[in-house]
Amino acid sequence: GRMTQRQILLHYDCALRRERRLRAERIVDVGYGMAGGKEAQALVRQLAG
Repeated sequence: GRMTQRQILLHYDCALRRERRLRAERIVDVGYGMAGGKEAQALVRQLAG
């Protein structure tokens, strides 16, 4: 079926929020990568599980 205008806008807003969150995470990751040290190593261990 077809999506309503409201549904399209809700999906679009959700996609924008996700993209902003991913960008923020990349900024944090780059910051850790540039700073290095124990904090960066701890983050890598946390992310690797």
